[in-house]
Amino acid sequence: MAESCSKCKKKCNESEKVQCDLCHLSIHYECAGISRNEKNVLALKNKKIHFFCDGCDIITIVGTLKSEMATLREEINTLKNELQHQKENNSPQGEHVGVDIRYENGEKLIEELQDRHQRSYNLIVFNIAESTGDTEQDKEQDDLNKVKNIIASTGITDPSNFECYRLGKFNEHIVRPLKLIFSSQKDPQRILNKYRPTNNVYINHDLTIRQRNISYNVRQEFRMRKANGEEDILLKYRGGIPSIVKKQIKN
Repeated sequence: MAESCSKCKKKCNESEKVQCDLCHLSIHYECAGISRNEKNVLALKNKKIHFFCDGCDIITIVGTLKSEMATLREEINTLKNELQHQKENNSPQGEHVGVDIRYENGEKLIEELQDRHQRSYNLIVFNIAESTGDTEQDKEQDDLNKVKNIIASTGITDPSNFECYRLGKFNEHIVRPLKLIFSSQKDPQRILNKYRPTNNVYINHDLTIRQRNISYNVRQEFRMRKANGEEDILLKYRGGIPSIVKKQIKN
C-alpha cells in the first residue's frame, strides 16, 4: 500500500519517496527538495549519509543532548568539590565519608538518568476536558479517543501502541492532565514536532522532578528580570526545559 507524503499529504509510491532517518515518515523526494539520484543513494542499505525531514530539527536535538551533557558535568563537578572539601577539612572519618558522598551522589545521578530515560517514552497532555461517561471504562475510552484525534491532527498515522491515564485524584474544579506512555521512544518527539496547540490543549515532555524544579527556577528568574526592566530577553525551550536568552536584533 502506498503511504501518504508527510508534506503534501498525497500518496507516494516506493519509487517516489524517501524516509526521514529520525521520525521514519515518508515524503516525496521532490517535496523534500532532493534529486532522484540523491533519493537513490538514500535508498541504499549501506548508505553513509542521512536524511532528516523539516519536522525533525536535528540541530535542536543536538542542542538538547549538549544541555544534558552540561548537566552531567555539573553533577560530576559537584561530587568532586564535595570530595575535595572532605580532604581539605581532614575529616576524622576521611576516606569513609568521601566514599559515602560519592556513593550517594552517584546513586542520585544514576536514578536521575534512569528516570529521564523512562520518561522519554511519555508525554503529558494538558486541558483535555474530563469525560462525563457513566463508568470508569467509558471515561478511559473517551480519553483515549480524544488523544487519538489529537495525534491524527498532526498527520501521524502510525503511532506505536500507547496507554493513557489521568494524573491525580478527580477534582471537579480542575482538569487533570493526561499521561501518555508509548511503546516507542520516537513517537513522543514526532508528536511534539508536529503538534500545534489548539483550544488551549498543549503537550509537553514528561519531566523529572529535578527538571521541573530547574524549569520553575528559570521561569521565576525570567519574571524577575523582566520586572526589573530587561526587555531584550526571552525563554527558549529545549527538551521541555527553558533557558533565558537574548533576543536577536535583526538588521
